[in-house]
Parts: sequence; structure tokens; C-alpha cells
Amino acid sequence: MLRPKKTLEKGLPETVTVSLVQVAEIDAPPGAEPVFWQLLTTHPVEDAAKAWQVVDWYRQRWIIEQFFRTLKQQGLQLEDEGSQEAAFR
Repeated sequence: MLRPKKTLEKGLPETVTVSLVQVAEIDAPPGAEPVFWQLLTTHPVEDAAKAWQVVDWYRQRWIIEQFFRTLKQQGLQLEDEGSQEAAFR
């Protein structure tokens, strides 16, 4: 994969090697659209075990993203104006 032509970051490599991991759900529930993921990773993927590791990392990231979204919207209301100042009083 080529580096973007216009970037503010200095010293980035011209290219980076990526692996593509594709995951397709073969037994989706009736009426549901099967899951199909295409994941790019900079981690080497030499075999099925490594591919499943990448899938597991992606699944964990999704859970973490959902957790933080819930915290921001419902739990700590971190996006409310002044909430950060109030939290440190």
C-alpha cells in the first residue's frame, strides 16, 4: 500500500505491506444478511490460525468501541459541555 502523497507526518515509509483477511458467514439465520468482513492488517498472516487471530482482534475492538460509546453517551457524558471540569472538582 502506498503512502498518501500529501501528509503532514515526516519520515513515514513509502509503502507498507498489508494482508487481507476475508471472513464470510456461511450459515446466517433465516432472513439475516450473512456477515462478510474484509480486514486489512499490517500483521503477517501466514496461515488460518493467524487469520483467526486478526478476526479476534477486530471483534474485541468492536466491543471496546461500543463500550466507550456507551460511556460517552450514557455513562459519564464526556461530550457534554463542562462535564470534564465538573468531573475534576
